[in-house]
Amino acid sequence: MTGGQGDVYKSYGGLEEGEVPTMATNVRYFFAYQTYWMYLRYFFWNFSGKQNDLQGFGNLRDGNAITGIPVVDNLLLKSDQSKMPDSIHKNNKAYNRMFALPFILGMIGLFYQYSRNRRDFIINMLLFFFTGMAIVFYLNQAGQQPRERDYAYVGSFYAFAIWIGLGVLWVKEMFDKIMKAPIANYASAALCFLAVPALMGSQEWDDHDRSKKTLARDLAKDYLESCPPNAMLFSFGDNDTYPLWYAQEVEGIRPDVRVVVNSLLGTDWYMNELRYKINQSAPFDVIFTPEEIQGSRRDVAYLTTLPGFDQNKYYDLYDMLKNVVGSDDPKYTQVQEEEILNLLPVKKLSVPVDLAAVKAAHLVKDGDSVLTELKIDILWLDLKRISSF
Repeated sequence: MTGGQGDVYKSYGGLEEGEVPTMATNVRYFFAYQTYWMYLRYFFWNFSGKQNDLQGFGNLRDGNAITGIPVVDNLLLKSDQSKMPDSIHKNNKAYNRMFALPFILGMIGLFYQYSRNRRDFIINMLLFFFTGMAIVFYLNQAGQQPRERDYAYVGSFYAFAIWIGLGVLWVKEMFDKIMKAPIANYASAALCFLAVPALMGSQEWDDHDRSKKTLARDLAKDYLESCPPNAMLFSFGDNDTYPLWYAQEVEGIRPDVRVVVNSLLGTDWYMNELRYKINQSAPFDVIFTPEEIQGSRRDVAYLTTLPGFDQNKYYDLYDMLKNVVGSDDPKYTQVQEEEILNLLPVKKLSVPVDLAAVKAAHLVKDGDSVLTELKIDILWLDLKRISSF
């Protein structure tokens, strides 16, 4: 979305430049942004209609809820929707017009349940509230969200769908008054089917259909097949990792490659999983024992200086992690507020290069110059000096 958090707050709170926020500003922001834009808009996407799939910042061109009835939409959005460019209007697959029929049928079902069974109504209303507006209160969302958050409120959409189903019963009872029972049953079912699920499917299927979107799978396949045998492929977070797991576990693509999720490496349970064989990927040494990383132990190593270590010398990284950071020897640790801190006493580290393995993997050509070790220099910030500026 465009605009910073402050811009969003000022816009939805009706705050002028230089004006001091008040409780009234907060209330306007709550109703206009947190309640409507970040919840009710999504609600009406499902049961009334959707302008397009452009993610915007309260823009009259972007992602609004609509009904599909021009007079109503022009009034609600305060603009003539027919004058919108076709690329963001009629030709956008997410331009969904349901004429608020699912919403109307749901409201009929709501009042129908209220009149027939007050206790069941309260139960469903509580489900609707706590999976909808209660989440709005709880999240207290700031402006400038990185993506649309409609998925957070799916529970309330399910609850409202119950009322849509009950609305069919009300329609059936209305038909009972003007025609015989079997015909009334068929007529009410046909009418409601055409007015709600059939209409919703015809309008929304194209913008929800992912059958031909194979980019994630194709990229995962390319990543895996570009790796040498028995490689480790580092990923970061869900979006990177799930396609790789799918490619390996479902389609059996390159089961010899070990996918290592970088964002999980700080947890003991995930580090312990690396000790086991998965598919055709052999276990590997994670340096620390399960006991040495249990819980929050060694979540971090503190860079410092200790006697006996030359700060101008490069030390073997594996040796430093295994025998210094992984050691409980008091000379390599420090106790602070009953917590044992593990120390890394050098800022220059080295990783030896296995020349034979490099050549066997055909990573270099004959005659190429290959370093015997990879040197790592850790940037050492003098925080005391920085704070003095």
